Amino acid sequence: MPARPRGTTIGSVYVYAPLEDTANRLGYTIYGIDVPGLQGPAEADAQVPTAALAEIAGSQRLAREDETRYALNYASIQTGGKALFAAGSGVLGRVVEDTRSYYWLGFTAPQKGDDQRYRVDIDTTRPDLKVRTRKGFEEVSKSREVTMAVESALLFGSPPSSRPLQAAIGKPEKSGRSTVRVPVTLTIPADAVTFLPIGDGFEADLEIRIAAMDERGHRSSIPVVPYRVAAKHPPVAGDVMRKETVLELRREKQDIVVAIYDRVSGNLLSSTLQFTP
Repeated sequence: MPARPRGTTIGSVYVYAPLEDTANRLGYTIYGIDVPGLQGPAEADAQVPTAALAEIAGSQRLAREDETRYALNYASIQTGGKALFAAGSGVLGRVVEDTRSYYWLGFTAPQKGDDQRYRVDIDTTRPDLKVRTRKGFEEVSKSREVTMAVESALLFGSPPSSRPLQAAIGKPEKSGRSTVRVPVTLTIPADAVTFLPIGDGFEADLEIRIAAMDERGHRSSIPVVPYRVAAKHPPVAGDVMRKETVLELRREKQDIVVAIYDRVSGNLLSSTLQFTP
């Protein structure tokens, strides 16, 4: 297969890439299934007024289905599975038959945490045997794991940490025709993060992540904002730090997840907010 393509339509490999990466990380195998098979120009809608338009509509449908088949086939190959097209009602039996016997091979890879993909090749000394296996794996950095946890909280509503972060939304101000600037105040318990001695004082090395999603499912990007806090003395229980920031949001209802990540201890504090204009 060629290098991973990046398409733009719903059937493209780009859409399936996160599924493929997650399957390989968790040890799952994908079987891409298209039960009816290709539906080409002959199956164009009868409501199309002319034969010429019907042919165009059918060709467009064929192109979309062909791209979907390619994406399903790619995801299956990358995870050690098999694509099954025009499979009919007995498709699950074919999957069971294919997974009835296999070898499980494992190895210990260096934990680089560099967000890079690594290819895995397995060869056999017997020319009459054909090997089918997952094609590689992706190293995920700690920073990316935290971002994924914030995204998960935004999508599924579960906070990425057991310790809450106190956050409050202020009065919004008009920014553009359809956007507003929303002040947010974060109150961080000082004893929840690690202060290390730096020079004549102490310093905490933190990261701020904020994500937003509207009612239609449109999501913001999740930037990573470095946040260093200096103190003359080590904090004690009960001390708090306040951080103010401003979000620019569309003037519509938004779910917001705010998270503070301590790079030293690995602690994650988070809060879920709701903005209603």
